[in-house]
This record gives sequence, structure tokens and C-alpha cells, in this order.
Amino acid sequence: MEGGGRPPLIEENRDSGNHTVEGILSGKYNRDLRRSSGTETNPDLTPIAECDIPIGPLRFCDSIAIKNYVRTLYLGVDPWRRDNHSDQIVNVSVRVWRKQGCPMTVSKRDDEAGKLEVNYSQLARTISTAFETLTASRELAEQHALHHFVEILWREISQRAVDNDWKICAMHIKADLPKATHTGDCLSLELWREPNLGDANPKLNSSMVLCFQGLRLNASIGFHAFEHQAKQRLIITLWIDTVDGGKPHGPSRALLNHIQELETVVVKFVETTIFKTLEGMGNELLALVKQRLGDSFAPDMAPNLRLRIEKPLAVPLADAPMVELYRPWIRPEGLGSVEDGQSGKKQKV
Repeated sequence: MEGGGRPPLIEENRDSGNHTVEGILSGKYNRDLRRSSGTETNPDLTPIAECDIPIGPLRFCDSIAIKNYVRTLYLGVDPWRRDNHSDQIVNVSVRVWRKQGCPMTVSKRDDEAGKLEVNYSQLARTISTAFETLTASRELAEQHALHHFVEILWREISQRAVDNDWKICAMHIKADLPKATHTGDCLSLELWREPNLGDANPKLNSSMVLCFQGLRLNASIGFHAFEHQAKQRLIITLWIDTVDGGKPHGPSRALLNHIQELETVVVKFVETTIFKTLEGMGNELLALVKQRLGDSFAPDMAPNLRLRIEKPLAVPLADAPMVELYRPWIRPEGLGSVEDGQSGKKQKV
């Protein structure tokens, strides 16, 4: 996906036999969990694949995208949690998919942008309108501005889609803040959503994902004694899927209050603890993040976690070995057990 995003894997709905965005958003890990537990409710929606070409039905759909549209956004605070009256750079990427069977066909005789139901100029203007709508109200801009912007952009695109009959079946919005993290490439907020245009509840199938991307930290980690003679660089990415379902005061807003705290927790843990394996470090770190977030959400509204750890120096002829761990907040029954990262006790998964 654009800007290092994570395009989805798509599954087929077992009951209806139709491909839905619930399936589009869920990914293979979540699909396996849901099928093993015998339930299709409360799916985990974190996309997991990394490529520009989606796997599944979306690869047969036409799409239009705007990549890395750069503007500034007033967030109210800086990475040090100080009141700050300067704007921050925000990088926005948007992609919309047309419904399968609705290709963007234009004959050579009518080869003009005005003949297209949806084109990239319309999409770019919509992004600009969303920025103008947000910045028009300073009070609105100060309160969870990143979340507000993504929601406003979603509404603007949805309205244009209705007015111009875009026939879109899925939408991805990604907003990157490269100056919002001390140690990483960027902080990003991603929205995957099915428009369901014309429905009574157009935000039914939704995934809002907060990502700390590419945190570069020094850690004492390795099997061998010589690896602990000096700390080595790790690259850590943490995804927190809030699965807010479009609720106006869902977990994604509460989560944004913890941005600086979460980065501090991750940095302190990685740089002050000693591990032999990436898996051991990852399990402990996820348990710690879950503990810190635990009081912020109701059990049925809590986010799911995904953690990637890369160790560039470990394999000389490769960029880096990598492990990626996924932990759903509410574990389905009947999927065995794992060892809790902190207590060492067995938990059902």
C-alpha cells in the first residue's frame, strides 16, 4: 500500500458466499481465529500483508489513489507533550476501489477526465477540502486532530461518491506524521472502511489502526555472549487496531491520548532489558503495552496488537531477520494456550 501501508488479505463470507469488506479487512490470521472459534462476530480487522497488489477480490477491481499528499496539521501538542502552536507535517495517502464488475472504461473518442465517474483530480480536491474543513475550526483542530481529519476525509469522499456515483466498494486512508515520534520513521493513523453508501449505518465495517513505524532502538539481545558486549540496533513497528466501527467516541480517540506515553514505554523497555530471542522480547513487550492500555477501554472495545521486530546485524547476507507477533485483545475459546509474557502462566487462546 502507498507510503508503506498494509494492503488487506480478503476472505469469502461463509454464510452469504459474497466477498465483504469485513472479510477484506480481517486478514488470514483473523480468519483462522474466527473460523476456529466458530464465530464471525467482533472480527479483528488489522490488515497484515505488504504489497501494492491486494490478494483476493480487490485485485480484480479498478482503483484510484493519491500518494503522499503533503500538508500541515495543527495538533496542539508536540512529541514532548508541550503545548505547541506550530503545525506538523502530515503525509496523506488515499485509495478507493471500484466495485467488481464496474471498471473505469473510457473509449478513445471520450478520452477525457470529465468522462470519468471518479478520477485522481477529484480525489486530490477532496483531500484539500478535508484539510480546509478541519482547520476552519481551531477548537476542533486541537482535539484529536489526526482522528478528526481522517474521519472528515472519509465523510468527504463518501459524499462525493454518492453525488457522483463512484461505485466504490472499499477505501483506505493513511495519514503519516513524520515529526510526531522521537525514535521512529513516523506515527500513522490508518482507516480501512466499507462505504456501504446509502445504508442506515455506513460505518458498520471499519478498522482504525494506529502505527508506530520503524522505531530504531538499541538493545542487548542475542543467543551468544559476544552479542551482549555491545547493544545492537533493532527496528520495531507496533500496530494498534482499535476496531472502533466508526463510533464517534470510539477507542481510537482514547488511544491518541497515549501516543507519547506508549513510545516512552516501548523505548525504556527495549533499551533496559536483556533477552536472547526476538520472540521473548516481543511477547514481554506486547504484554506490557496491553497492561498500559488496559484501563482505557471496555473489554469489548479494546484494541488488538501486532508487533514486528527486525534485527539487521543478525544475518550478514540479509537486510534483517524479522518476527511479527499478533495478539487479539479478546482471545477466542478453544484455540489451545500460550504462555503469558509476564506471569509465565498458561492462557487460553
